[in-house]
Parts: sequence; C-alpha cells; structure tokens
Amino acid sequence: MPKIISSSIISASDHQNEKPLHVYYCICGEYVLIIDKEIDYLPKRPTDRSYVLTNKRVFRFNTVDGPTVVIKRPSGFEKQCRRHCPRCQLPIAYHQNGENQYLIDGSVTLEQGGIPEGLGEHLGKQLEAQLESQLENQPEVDPSRA
Repeated sequence: MPKIISSSIISASDHQNEKPLHVYYCICGEYVLIIDKEIDYLPKRPTDRSYVLTNKRVFRFNTVDGPTVVIKRPSGFEKQCRRHCPRCQLPIAYHQNGENQYLIDGSVTLEQGGIPEGLGEHLGKQLEAQLESQLENQPEVDPSRA
C-alpha cells in the first residue's frame, strides 16, 4: 500500500484584536466615510452639532475639496474648508485648521441610498418641490408622435 502524505497549513495570524470598520454613505449612495468607530459615539461640537474626528481616530474620507466659506457665529467669524460628496456635491465635512475634521450632522447614513434619520420629512419636501419644478419645465409630449 502506498503511503499517504498530507500537509496542512495553520495560520498564525490573530484577527481577534482587529476593530471592525464602519462605512457611511451620502444620501446619493456614494460611500464617503470609513471609520473605526460608529459616529453616534463620537463627541459633538456644541456650535453646530458636527461630529468631531480627531487624529486619534482611524478614518478615511472619499470626498472632494469644496469651497472655503466664512460663517458668522455669535462668538465671531468661522472659516470652514468644506469637503463634498464626489457624486452629488453635498457638503459632508469641513476642517478649520487641519487638526480636526468635522462631520456635518445628518450628512451621512449607514444604509446605502438611505436618508439620514431626521432629514426624511425636510428632504422629502425639498425633493418634491424640485421634482414638481422639473416636471413643470418639461415640454409636453404629443402622444401621436411617441
């Protein structure tokens, strides 16, 4: 009888200490943020309720640079360098001095193509008005020519 020789490979890597990554999407469906912690557990900035992303967090934006805007606050003026969704140009985040990034409250969702919680009614009315405007401006189609 022939000898049977088998070999097996045992992986020595230990994946138990790795933290899961969380992917967040713009309302258009484009992924815009990957982060090591759920954003609900991040600190919020009191002035505009934006989530604070410090250098202690592991995160990666999929955004494009937008305009720099100056906003008037009760304590003075604030300069924001905006970051927009690469697909629909919705503002997602901003930074002021390069140290911290601020994720705009309500700009992302965990569900691809979903609407962030709390924006449904407001956004629904805005989209409905936009759709009505587009339908009003369309030329009428003659059914005999279709």
